[in-house]
Amino acid sequence: MSEGYEVLQRKMGAHSGQFRLLFVMIACSWCCLPGSLHAINPPTPADDQVCWDAYNSGIKADANGAIAKITAVIQRNTRSWLCFHLRAGLYNQQGDLDQAFLDVNRAVDLAPKREANPYVLRAALDLETQRWDKLLADSEAALARDHKNAWCLAYRGLGLHGVGRYSEAVAALDEALKPRNQLPDSVRQAAYEWRGYPLLMLNRNAEAIDSFDKAVALGATDIPLYIFRGIAEWKLGQLDKAKADAAILLQRDPRLQASFGGDHLLEMFDLEKRGAATMKAIEAAQTAEAKGDWPASFEAWNTAYSDCTIFMADGQAICNVKIPDGLFRIYPKLAVKPAMPELARQYQVQAETYFREKDFAKTTEAYGKLIGVAPWFPQAYFNRGFLEGEQQQQYKAAIADMQTYLKLAPNAADARNAQDQIYVWQAKAK
Repeated sequence: MSEGYEVLQRKMGAHSGQFRLLFVMIACSWCCLPGSLHAINPPTPADDQVCWDAYNSGIKADANGAIAKITAVIQRNTRSWLCFHLRAGLYNQQGDLDQAFLDVNRAVDLAPKREANPYVLRAALDLETQRWDKLLADSEAALARDHKNAWCLAYRGLGLHGVGRYSEAVAALDEALKPRNQLPDSVRQAAYEWRGYPLLMLNRNAEAIDSFDKAVALGATDIPLYIFRGIAEWKLGQLDKAKADAAILLQRDPRLQASFGGDHLLEMFDLEKRGAATMKAIEAAQTAEAKGDWPASFEAWNTAYSDCTIFMADGQAICNVKIPDGLFRIYPKLAVKPAMPELARQYQVQAETYFREKDFAKTTEAYGKLIGVAPWFPQAYFNRGFLEGEQQQQYKAAIADMQTYLKLAPNAADARNAQDQIYVWQAKAK
């Protein structure tokens, strides 16, 4: 295995992105809310009780209302570590990681010396942002205060993996999985999945497959698991199993279908080949752009988008920034806009159906899938942004989507209204 391959693998996260942004990203679906919060005894001081009650209502329904209630408490009692801690959990639920970090850092500063929970939550945020050294430090700080904390036993192993200490990562996760620790199934599922990653890096492919299999048996469904189990199967020549995992990935990540359907199914596991193909397509796109050949440039950027993997060198920046920027830059210059792919149309029809049924969560999800197939289609961003802002009060996400819409359709008839709507959401987000 090449050194470059090892470096890029250190970047891999533990969970699928669930189309939270425009493209497949590794996020932390287990970490959206700190499971350890449920181990905290309800507080006795009146202010803490208000925060606790608000948090419990916020995770079930109105997160914005809960944040407002907790903020009112914090304004009159700036020393409650629990209120900062709980508000951080709600911000994390909403995907506002910057504010979540601010609050959890304050909770760490205010909490009693032996209190582990703020470190547990900060470790979850470290994982979400793939700050591996911080994840290792915070999980160890939590374990120093609560040596049986189930999540941090697993977090420590993933932190070791993230900093490239693969053998130690396997040993730590083996230790976490020992029966005496009595891990809940959700933590065992995560630990088995995370154990598979360093095993793969150590070329212990059969053991990696076994660990991934155990995670799946416990309910794991994350995209990286199928990618890396497929790689291990492919390396061992277990091609039928690798094809089965590739088929699952095609269903989960629609953009892969353009490059890896039919006879090309197993090529998705050749990450080095995919990286080379992506860079070749980017070079072609840039050459055509320099010549003013907008259709050829757009086609090449679109090919790069389909081939790209975040597990190539600088994959996050290339797949999630460079290539989208290229598509967004060229699309408005096209005299003839590309036809919508059939799969994208399927998701558009589904989104419109869910909207008529007032199932706004499924509507937003369907637009995310449409964007996964056709990231250059302007109206998907407008529609999803409007739903995020007006129906779900996810103002930052709404602003980002509407800004993308304006990049793709700067001269649209409703461009003025779209910009004004951004101003409204910016005011509400404060």
